[in-house]
Amino acid sequence: MFLTTPTIEELISLDMPTLMDMLSNHTAMHMNLLKNEGISNESRKSMEIVLCLQAAIEAKKMMEKSCTTTNTSISFTQTDTSLPSE
Repeated sequence: MFLTTPTIEELISLDMPTLMDMLSNHTAMHMNLLKNEGISNESRKSMEIVLCLQAAIEAKKMMEKSCTTTNTSISFTQTDTSLPSE
């Protein structure tokens, strides 16, 4: 568990597989907390981390989609570089 809840900006800097692993682990931890303790300060904090991870994953997906769309819409034109005929 984190000492403080990471910000979405901090999480976005991580790669997607790491974010997915973190989401899986924290979701499992959250479910265990709910099962064993019910709703508590710790389970609320755990849920906050799960929500931040989900938001970071969605934001990262949107950024990747935006970059892909932008890159595919770029077209290159060739300029005439032939030497003038004499």
